[in-house]
Order: sequence, then structure tokens, then C-alpha cells
Amino acid sequence: MSNVQTLKFNGLTARVALGVDAAFIAALETVFAHWAYTLSNQGSTDAFAQVTLENHKYRVSSPFMAEDLFYDDPVNAVCRLVVELAWAQLREHPDMLCLHGAAVEINGRLVVFPSTRKAGKSTLCLGLMAAGNKVFTDDFLPLQINSDDILCGISQGISTRVRLPLPARIGQRTKRFFDRQPFVENAQYRYVAPDPSHAASNAEAAPLGALVYLEQKAGSPPVLEPIDRSEALTALIRQNFSRAANAATILNVLTMAVRTTQCYRLQFDDVDEAVDLINRHFGEWTEPLARISGQDFSPAPAADDGGQIENWQTAQLVRHPGVTESIVDNKRYLSGRNGRSILYLNEGAATIWHLLAEPIDVPEIVGLLQAAYPEQDPTGIRQDVLDTMGSFVGHHLVARADNDDAQIPVYTGADSTRTPNPSRQSANG
Repeated sequence: MSNVQTLKFNGLTARVALGVDAAFIAALETVFAHWAYTLSNQGSTDAFAQVTLENHKYRVSSPFMAEDLFYDDPVNAVCRLVVELAWAQLREHPDMLCLHGAAVEINGRLVVFPSTRKAGKSTLCLGLMAAGNKVFTDDFLPLQINSDDILCGISQGISTRVRLPLPARIGQRTKRFFDRQPFVENAQYRYVAPDPSHAASNAEAAPLGALVYLEQKAGSPPVLEPIDRSEALTALIRQNFSRAANAATILNVLTMAVRTTQCYRLQFDDVDEAVDLINRHFGEWTEPLARISGQDFSPAPAADDGGQIENWQTAQLVRHPGVTESIVDNKRYLSGRNGRSILYLNEGAATIWHLLAEPIDVPEIVGLLQAAYPEQDPTGIRQDVLDTMGSFVGHHLVARADNDDAQIPVYTGADSTRTPNPSRQSANG
């Protein structure tokens, strides 16, 4: 084992303390081939993580981890360090928004593949590199709005990690590329580190062009089909992991992401065939880049974890001031005042939300809906209203109408006319 060293990555203040061997240092060089870093023998008082070799095992520890983790080989240890680096960046930049997924530059714009378990995003990235494209990430993509008001993705400079063994339908072109690149591997993964023409460097930026959701289907020729922006937004909300950011900010930025990009689903089996379809489809961007105006965003309210509303089942309630609302494809999303929650409202919950534009109590809401839908079970309607209103109260979406602070809020996005849904539905978080 070498002496204790300090590892510092460009753009990151916090450091990593290392007490490892040459095998770990070699893996580090390959995994971070395009993210500059320095190693020094000076001690560090601001290390956010430590990696040490103890009894032939690599120990990864951090005050931000629930417990220390141990690995038999350097590749898995570096892989865990990548995770800790992501969280360290979010702690240093709490307003940073990250998407969990891959991103590849095609003709000057990023095609983003939001993560779905074992959907093939890393092997597809490998195939796109083999076809001459530049990969920005295969794991997580920080976002920022640049000085021209364009939403951009930022490369981390971390090499693409491919699960082993390769799938049978990898394609000859991709397999040849895979075999020729510098790498470090173990039984589970290979990190591939091609030259800068195929992999973006740390902090390199490019505008978002499209969101493509992957679905592997055995024996299927590649098919690229448009999807609703609301479907894309729901998936992005689930994949976002910027939990340090205010939920209103997250909702605003993700809404802008789906509104300013093209949204698709790609079914595929053979990687080379899928890559050829992607490059043909995005061979030319016909629409200009959408700019994001500051007016598209309402300021995120300060997090409010105040006490629950007493006797809300009988109190006059109204929409809470400062709730952020986004409407995409006539689907409604809300961010509560607790700063953490993003909720999708189905038709039933949206109808109740519409009624809360003016002070109203639960018995009035129940009576209105029972009168509007006499064919429905009145007991079921009452229970649905209680469930939905309980969710609204719990996520700080409503306030007592007699509260001096209660006022009609200003919303993000335009409102739309709603057709009440008589079926039993409530808010979904």
C-alpha cells in the first residue's frame, strides 16, 4: 500500500483521501480519463471520502454514507467513488439539477437516454461512439441554463461503463470498437476510455435536443416513435436525483426540458441497427433551439414544514400561496410548499384542485361531486375526496381560507379547462 495521498478533481473543492495500491491508481486513470485531477502527498482536512486498502480489500468510507463499504477489486471501488463524487457535486452546488441517464452529442445537440433498469443505455452509448458520436455521459447528466438562455447538459468526463458479458446483439461495428479501446475491467464491468473525439471532457457543454426512452425487445427491428411530453415529464421526475434542490425548481426545469426537446421511445434489439436509425433521424435538427425566458419560472418558495391544518375535514380551505404548477399536454403537476414533493394530479384530483381556487370545505366538495355524478357510489366519492384532500394537506398544497397569509397564488404555465372524471381517483405523488 502506498502512502496516504490526496485526490482533487478539477471543479470540485472537496477532496478524497487515498491509501491504495498501483492497481487502484491505474483504474482511476482509465475511469477519469477525461476529468482532470491531481494527486498529492499533502494531507487534506476537507476530504469528503476516503479509500484505503486494508487486508486485500478496498474500503470506501464517508461521513455521508450509512456505513463503510468493502470491495475485492479496484474497479468496483472506483465505481463507488463515482457515486460519492456525484453527491459531493450536489452538496457543493445545491441548485444543480441532474438527470439519471446517458447523453450523446449528435450534430451539435444532446440526445438524452433517461435511465431505465437494464434498458441498454451503456451499450447504445458504446455503439454511438463506434459510429463517430461523442458521449457526454452514460450515468448522470448535470443541467444548466447558459448565458443564451439555452438548457444544456454538462459532461463529467467519466468513462463509459459497460456491463459484462456484452449482449449477443451488440453488432459487429460496436464489437470491433469495444475490443480496440483502452479499458479497465473486472468480472462485472468494463470501463471504456476512448480518445476525446468519442468522449466529452469534464465541463464540456451542449444543448439538449431530444429525450429518447429505451425499450429493449428481442427480435424487434429498431423503431423510433414520438411520445407525449407529459409521459416524458413523469419519467424525468422519477429519474431526477437532485434532492437538495427545491422541488419547485426541479419541476420548473424538468418542464422546460420536455417543452424544449423532442420526446421519443426507441424499441430495439441490435445495437448497430439502433445506432444507424438514431443517426439518420437526428441527422439534421430542423427546429431552432428553444430559449428559456426568466418569465417561465416563478421563484421557488422557501421550504415550509409548518404544522398540519387542524380539523381540515371541516375547515374552509383554499390553494396555498406559492404552490408551483406545471401543465404539460393537459396533465397537471404540482410542487408543494415543503420543498420536496412533486405530485401528478389525475382527473379526479385535478377536479378537486379546480374547486379549491375559491374557499371551500370538504363537505361542499363531496356534495358537488355527488350531485354531478349521481350514478356513482356516494360513499366512494366521499372517500376519494378525503384521500385527495389528505394528500393536499400533507404536501402543503392548501391553507385555511381564514389565514391572513392565504391568497390566490400565481402559477407556472397556462391553465386549462377540465372535464371532471367520475371514477374514483386521488392525487398521485
